[in-house]
Amino acid sequence: MTDTGQQGLFLVTAGMFQTGVAGAPESLTQGAGEASTFRGELTITNTGTEDAVFAAAMIGNQAPLQRGGSPPTGTSAPLVSTPATTASLAITALNCPLGYDGDDFRTDCPEPLAGITFYLETEGSSELIEAVSDASGAAAYDDLTPGTVRLSSGINANAGTIFPRCTDESGADAALTDVSGGYAYTLDLVAGSAVGCDWFLIPRERTGGTIGATLATCPEGMIAESFNPAACAVTGSEDLPGLDLSLTSVDGSVQLSLDDAEPAGPSRIFSWDSLPFGLYALDVTAIPNGYDSYLLQLDGGPACEVPTAACSAPLNENAAGAAFVVYFFPAVNAEPIDTDGNGLSDEDEAALGADPANPDSDGDGLLDGEESGPDATSPLDPDSDDDGLSDFEELRVHGTIPTIADSDFDGVDDSDEIANGTDPFDPNDL
Repeated sequence: MTDTGQQGLFLVTAGMFQTGVAGAPESLTQGAGEASTFRGELTITNTGTEDAVFAAAMIGNQAPLQRGGSPPTGTSAPLVSTPATTASLAITALNCPLGYDGDDFRTDCPEPLAGITFYLETEGSSELIEAVSDASGAAAYDDLTPGTVRLSSGINANAGTIFPRCTDESGADAALTDVSGGYAYTLDLVAGSAVGCDWFLIPRERTGGTIGATLATCPEGMIAESFNPAACAVTGSEDLPGLDLSLTSVDGSVQLSLDDAEPAGPSRIFSWDSLPFGLYALDVTAIPNGYDSYLLQLDGGPACEVPTAACSAPLNENAAGAAFVVYFFPAVNAEPIDTDGNGLSDEDEAALGADPANPDSDGDGLLDGEESGPDATSPLDPDSDDDGLSDFEELRVHGTIPTIADSDFDGVDDSDEIANGTDPFDPNDL
């Protein structure tokens, strides 16, 4: 196939072919159901022992789809039409100059982007199909079920702005619908179509980066020496009372805590944004209640017991993001957690309906721990016997029984006896 200057798609539907692009150092062998993209003059050779069939599409104006076939190696055959019930999609990731504001993307943005992960979701399915761009920026999906597909890439929003351009095999524009602020799109694929997309990135100048932290707790009995991350579970900060983290730059110019992260509240994942480029270390400055040790893990690397070089995150032009996971291990034979220090464990307070973060849930002057147990006053009611005297007044001031409205059973409530000056413990003093 001659060089038209356009992006092409080559799909094998039967047999085996070897293809080569003029000037390319290596050839490619493809079997039935496999697709590839190319630019330049394409040489096609049947390398199998049986008849083989292919479909080729040059993406661009007035570039019709060609379908052809070939008998075994060494022979030739005319082009034949083959029906198609599936669709294919070829993508080329290309980088534009920094701050590019032109409109001739295909001319001005020739630099391929390798290693870009694309995610495709077909209609009616939540499964993400991944494809990674090669050294030429090319990624391909073949054998797709016709219908609406959702396409996105792993390019971070901080990296720049995405401008996709798609055409079908006739060179006509394929309609794209932006469904995620310029980073995910939907398009319709029909049976037999071969759509090609150029995925242009206009990079923005980077002056800083982002570091994230995910919180996870490990099961009881697990210690650092027996660490198995697969057995640990992502946990919200609201379930880790007492926790605090610090993020500091190695040069000491940046010192941040968990309060400085986003979101500023209960969450499972936090991030510190707009950080100046540099080297950063994450540490646990306050271990949550009920836990006595932790491990750090940076970007899936080795786990560290304390911040080390292996767990230090560099932020620069080429690496503007990093992600930590902090794993916490339960304390061995730990005392029950008592967040508010009122003598009643958080677990017991939850069972009573009391507030584990408030030492005096009903505000009567008595700690919840003093108002628990058999025959005790209620930590949720400041006047447990409803006699008009608070539990505190009865216990600490008058010495009456705070759970019995009439301590001497003379038919007069304690509060009335106090008000009248009679003895609330003497049934004959009315």
